[in-house]
Amino acid sequence: MKPVYLDLESIITINGYNISSIETKWLRNHIAVVRQTPMLFNMTIEQNIAYGLDSFNRSHVQKAAQKANIHDFIMKLTDGYDTMLGDYGKGLSTGQAQRISLARAFIRNPKILILDECTSALDPLCALSIQEIIKNITNITVIIITHSKEMMKLADRIILLKNGQIIETGTYDELIDLKKNFWTLIQKGEWT
Repeated sequence: MKPVYLDLESIITINGYNISSIETKWLRNHIAVVRQTPMLFNMTIEQNIAYGLDSFNRSHVQKAAQKANIHDFIMKLTDGYDTMLGDYGKGLSTGQAQRISLARAFIRNPKILILDECTSALDPLCALSIQEIIKNITNITVIIITHSKEMMKLADRIILLKNGQIIETGTYDELIDLKKNFWTLIQKGEWT
């Protein structure tokens, strides 16, 4: 697969401001990313959720974990939030590790949450759990990068790119009704 290079500075705006005019520090403080492979470290669950924060307290960590639907699981562990994890979440299922990654995103109270193929490595039940979490997100702009039809159906707007250009945009149903590029991809089974 060829990488797609876009002149992002000329097309991305946040609240009407060109991204190149926004301070990098502001972007880092207001954008959270959850990737396909959870990036967890050899430290406690609490430290993993709060990773990168200058200060935090247990209450904030627990609220983020509750929002990510992982709090009850953590509380059943012998050491709870003090449970040590191995690198990359060794000792957890992929779904559990992904929900801890979501909690890490939520504790930051981001304005923008980017989910990059966050359900692609999960079994259907875990993927459904993540989809339910996403459905309940409020007051955050969520950008979903996905090949999953179920994840696409959650979107208020889908943007279909080809060679770095937007070729179609709309809701899942609108794009299906167009019977053009998106419809063709779905019909050919090129999406999972």
